[in-house]
Amino acid sequence: MHGGASALDIGGDIGALVVLMDESALGTELFLRSVDDADFSVHTGVWKRDMGSGHVVAALFCELASGTYWVLDADGADVCSVQIDGGSLSELDVRDRASSVSQ
Repeated sequence: MHGGASALDIGGDIGALVVLMDESALGTELFLRSVDDADFSVHTGVWKRDMGSGHVVAALFCELASGTYWVLDADGADVCSVQIDGGSLSELDVRDRASSVSQ
């Protein structure tokens, strides 16, 4: 399973996030919840992505408002937080705990 090419729509107060995950998470989904707005959550698929020198398993959130988000586990509990800054691509590596965060 491969994710196709992605276009990031970042700038102003919009950023993006790539989350590196273990191979075991391939084909699952990853969920985020806003720290500031508990009613806002978003999810995306976990795919193999080309990184130029090889492939990685990753979830890519192409357009997120600036702020702090919780990465959720399979039960919807907070696992770790990540800061998103406008105009930037943030990276989070959860490969050591990907089985607990993929759904």
